[in-house]
Amino acid sequence: MISDSALSLTHGEYKRTASRAQVPIRGIEPFHPNQNLAEDTIREGSRLYNRFMTARNIPTALWDRVFTYCLKIRSYMALGHASQKGECGTTIIKGSTADISHLCDFPSTTGAGRSFLSTQTKRESS
Repeated sequence: MISDSALSLTHGEYKRTASRAQVPIRGIEPFHPNQNLAEDTIREGSRLYNRFMTARNIPTALWDRVFTYCLKIRSYMALGHASQKGECGTTIIKGSTADISHLCDFPSTTGAGRSFLSTQTKRESS
């Protein structure tokens, strides 16, 4: 685990628990560029989540599914980072063009449109 070298993460109960689970904790240099990218991702993911919850009037009981869905959407977005060279993260990792059809809402007049959230709910209820 890479932390920001905060005492609460590198000493005390947290450190003992991590050691028991054989999880090494390493610190990162202050003001490291990768640290800022992670904070940007968390902030933008939270903003997308808040907009999504508000715009679609989704009950707060589904917050975990919606947050996962929002972060999945972000993984399929080309975010403009120089290291991505105009590609989305999923395309870079998999090596082939990312398929976003499972993330899209396809509205239809017959009600046959499906989205990631509706398929997740059906899978869990089965």
